[in-house]
Amino acid sequence: MNRSLENLLRTLVGVHIGSWDLKLSIAEFAYNSSINRSTGKSPHEIVCDFRPRQSIDLIPMVDHYRVSESASFFATHKHELYKVINDKIRQKNFDYKLRANVRRKFKTFDIGDLVMVRIRPERFPPGTVKKLHARSAGPFKILTKLNDNVYVIDFPEDFRINPTFNIEDLVEIQGSKF
Repeated sequence: MNRSLENLLRTLVGVHIGSWDLKLSIAEFAYNSSINRSTGKSPHEIVCDFRPRQSIDLIPMVDHYRVSESASFFATHKHELYKVINDKIRQKNFDYKLRANVRRKFKTFDIGDLVMVRIRPERFPPGTVKKLHARSAGPFKILTKLNDNVYVIDFPEDFRINPTFNIEDLVEIQGSKF
């Protein structure tokens, strides 16, 4: 039995040790509906994908009820606070994107352009690329443009890798076309 469930059951039973079996279902329900700090969900929610109904949910609501002014103010304040925080997060993300894109090169290639290919050891079979090998190979001709980020290169067969490359692995050779 789970340690926290044992403690919960011990609390419910108290001095009436003989009635533990009558309180077990209450303890189990309380444990399964309590929200876990790590997941942010209860065990019941994780398994069944919805929150379990509690006794307060089963009480019928009256047609006429009085709204608490302080509760209404608190709810309005929370909604406004969440909106302000959400706007600040969006603005910070936008600012971060602008700063990150300052040095980014938005370059595209055309079919027939000559490029150098950056050699990444993880793309090649193990043991074929060593530390002291050249960091780029080429020039190679661009055969196909799949989209602005992906190109197919006229790559020799003896390299034994896929000839499709991301733009970040390609460097343009100035002033050359086939």
